[in-house]
Amino acid sequence: MELEELKKKFILTDDLEKMSVESLIEKLLPFCQVEQSGFVVISEIVRSKLTIREKILLTLVARFLANRLQEKSGTVTTISQIVTGDEL
Repeated sequence: MELEELKKKFILTDDLEKMSVESLIEKLLPFCQVEQSGFVVISEIVRSKLTIREKILLTLVARFLANRLQEKSGTVTTISQIVTGDEL
């Protein structure tokens, strides 16, 4: 497969990326929300059912999507990268 074909398949256009971010955020809303400071609040209902690994993955995905959303709206703010085990 040529490099140009791979690029077309792998790299999203702005419109496709926007649709993807929006649909992923909609799917994540029942599980968590992200505060302005970047702290991810996991829903009480799912918190006790998730393993530590799943909580970490959920936190990473939520923070990534929040960052993409902020980039699209032009309001990027830095967030703390420190998370303690107690918060998970």
